[in-house]
Amino acid sequence: MPGRVLAVILSFDAPEHLTASLAALGNQELKPDSILVVDNHSSPAVSLEPEVCGIPVDVLRTDENLGPAGGWAAGLSSFRDDYEDFEFAWALDDDIEPTAECLTRLLARARSNSRPAVVAPALFDRNSGRRYDTWGWCGLLIPRVVVETVGVPRADLFWRLEDQEYIRDRTALAGFDLAREEGAIAWFSKRPDNARQPGWKYYYDARSHAYRYLHDRPHIARTVSLKSLGSWLLHRTVWILRNEDQRPAKMRQHLLGVMDGSRRRLGKRVPVPSADRPDRFGERTREGSMTYDAAREEMLPFIPLDARTVLEVGCATGRFGTALRDVRELAQLWGIDPTPGERGSYDRRIEGRYPDDLPSGQKFDCVVFNDVLEHMADPWTALAMTRSVLSDGGVVVASLPNVRNVVHVLRPLVLNGRWKYADTGILDRTHLRFFTRASIIEMFESQRFEVRSIAPINEKRAGKWAALNRMTRGVLTDFIAVQYAVVAQMPVAQK
Repeated sequence: MPGRVLAVILSFDAPEHLTASLAALGNQELKPDSILVVDNHSSPAVSLEPEVCGIPVDVLRTDENLGPAGGWAAGLSSFRDDYEDFEFAWALDDDIEPTAECLTRLLARARSNSRPAVVAPALFDRNSGRRYDTWGWCGLLIPRVVVETVGVPRADLFWRLEDQEYIRDRTALAGFDLAREEGAIAWFSKRPDNARQPGWKYYYDARSHAYRYLHDRPHIARTVSLKSLGSWLLHRTVWILRNEDQRPAKMRQHLLGVMDGSRRRLGKRVPVPSADRPDRFGERTREGSMTYDAAREEMLPFIPLDARTVLEVGCATGRFGTALRDVRELAQLWGIDPTPGERGSYDRRIEGRYPDDLPSGQKFDCVVFNDVLEHMADPWTALAMTRSVLSDGGVVVASLPNVRNVVHVLRPLVLNGRWKYADTGILDRTHLRFFTRASIIEMFESQRFEVRSIAPINEKRAGKWAALNRMTRGVLTDFIAVQYAVVAQMPVAQK
């Protein structure tokens, strides 16, 4: 049937990633017609219900770990041979989470193109918010005619560059278009740039680069390929010697990969003991992570008087929880934070990620985000997920910095052309998202919350701007507010 879409997900030893990816598919405004999960010999094996969010699901398990190259070869072969009435394969690694309108936008772009095209979404790292334009398996929408014409990825490449060989080289050289749809967005977790890697990754990385530059790019001049390979090898060698542990062993793997690639010795030659990847929300670098903590007593009046169960997201060392306990009688006070810490005033403190590590079915009257949402790459999804942990009539209480502030942001930007990050404040260098009063309201309303109140906090009571604001009866409030405290409630009918 024309237009039918098969979502193909390749997974290996990543149940948390897979669950989140499947949930994102179920949340699409235009859902795929079916899902094929290629289980690349995970341990334990992938086990799923016949349907996920109303979408039929099949699982194809390989006899051994074939690497991404072999896994995608198996998945796209099955699409071509076993799903003949599907027009598109939507290819996603198991750590890809497309936003709700992603498939709608991809299909619209594919159908508007004058000739068959592989269409990629705009890909963002959920931890840093940084964009990565790649032709990897990040949610590519691949027409059937492409697979029938150019075949499937080369399984003998095993790991690394199999996507570039298939999309950038083979598909493009066959005359198909490669298009990127800016309105289609997907999220993933990128490993920190200074993270160490196991030796097997250095082997396959070097082998794939050597093979590609020396033997697999006939359309590129030999001198250009050799220069590119030399530059890459130098950079990689310096990186290993400067940053890695177990340098001799990893250098041996690196050099062995170069030799095998130059000799066309492909296939699975070095064992892969386990998956090596960051968790859904990234991993800490070797330098550790910053932790912000304050009592935030100015936020206490915004906690509803009838709230008996409260969850603080990003509780850090618990100073706000202690302050809240001092003024309120609560049945339950929970905290969740990715960093370790003492339980303190909390009835339960969870070291983990929100909301993934919360016990299933747990409900709260109030969920608090004190200076947390601006540190998230996707606060919209975090708010959407919060609906499932709120009790009837529950509210979200949050504080967010105001990027419209004239003293700290607008005046330096407009007069001096400076947007200078700092260790704290509105332009904290760890902030990923920036808001004004209007965009705060828009964000909550987009996730079906009703904003009950939004008020400036931590205002400067003295100074010419404060005086001018009083003279104009609050007209300039949006320009002098440092932060806003917002209280938002989800209508009971939406639960």
